[in-house]
Amino acid sequence: MNELLPYRPKRPRMTSNRGMILFIILFFILLLCILYFQSPISRIQAVEVVGNQLLKAEEVVEASGLYQASTITLLHKRQIEKQIKSLPEVAHVELTYKFPNAVRIQIKEWQRIGNWETPEGPLVVLENGAVLQHRTWQESFKDKPFIRDWKNAQLLPKLITELKKLPPSILAQIHSIQPHPDKSETEQVILNMKDGFEVHTTLSELGKQLPLYPQIARYLRQQQLKDGVLHLDGAAWYQLSGKDEIADGNAERGKEHNPRKDQQ
Repeated sequence: MNELLPYRPKRPRMTSNRGMILFIILFFILLLCILYFQSPISRIQAVEVVGNQLLKAEEVVEASGLYQASTITLLHKRQIEKQIKSLPEVAHVELTYKFPNAVRIQIKEWQRIGNWETPEGPLVVLENGAVLQHRTWQESFKDKPFIRDWKNAQLLPKLITELKKLPPSILAQIHSIQPHPDKSETEQVILNMKDGFEVHTTLSELGKQLPLYPQIARYLRQQQLKDGVLHLDGAAWYQLSGKDEIADGNAERGKEHNPRKDQQ
């Protein structure tokens, strides 16, 4: 005989209930998002700017357009960064959102490379070639060389390229840079150093030759040579004041010196 099995009722499926719970959760999340973006708390209330030296924080915030804007604006992060980078001082920018309504703007500025003298006063020159006509010059900017009588704007980028090659310690020793008065010598430049020496070199050799200056200047001081011109254009020569020709070899005072050869 066939045995009768006990009746077992089927368990109700939970699929529909789980789907309903998930729908309710998503609904409340969406509702909270809508309430957040509609509330005053979603407006950016604090913008912190770090890394600025030349720029004022207010200038960066104004360029970003973030203050009192909706946090949803941060979805266009690249566009905001592009707006900030339109400022000539800015080399790099990064935005960081801080819940619920704060933003941190980290910027890196182009470094100052010199001061371009004009009839209206000196202007800051940055390493990217920008001349800051809108920026008020300050006495603290005197740590960079003054670029004087530089009327050939096309050669300014080349000068900046060479100055960028110099260690900060060497750049800080230059008081002023100016083109050679002989207009046919377009590559020749004259550097007045802060320790009193005058250096003649070329634009193409400036970044390569000037790092030799501290050692040569120390030797010249030891020899009590002051009134003359140091030539750095592939070879190092010191021409005493009033001498037209340049010669090799050790010399008595009143003649010319080759500092490199004398040190050997």
